[in-house]
Amino acid sequence: MLQFFSSWCFVIFIIWENLYKSKSSYSQLINPYYLSIVAFVGWCFHTLYNVYSRHLVYSLELLMIQFVIHSPFFYFIFINKGYTHENALKTLIGAFILYLIYMEYKGKNIINTYLFDKQITKITDIPNYKERRYYKLKEDIIN
Repeated sequence: MLQFFSSWCFVIFIIWENLYKSKSSYSQLINPYYLSIVAFVGWCFHTLYNVYSRHLVYSLELLMIQFVIHSPFFYFIFINKGYTHENALKTLIGAFILYLIYMEYKGKNIINTYLFDKQITKITDIPNYKERRYYKLKEDIIN
């Protein structure tokens, strides 16, 4: 799932949240405001593009999971309207550069990833989903 930029935004958001709650001075260096905008709006446009242009049909379960994952971004955008967004652009550019390096390392490009590659449309499309579920069930039966 690291081929999508919102996954990177989520990791940085979690790191910032932990730094902020622990009252670390490093939380001032990271500002996930623009990351949140890009992640939430990007997810909305990507989903709409897949539904209306590519005619993909998403399962309700997957859409709900994606919404729950992306809703903290929306909440963060909403509560931080009107505040100064110092270091937000630096955080966005830094995260995007790291994302581009990762994509280059994996031999992928952004255009194919978002516009042409096969997209996950149901929960069982997630790689190794069935194997993970089987092992969890197996552990529950044994214990």
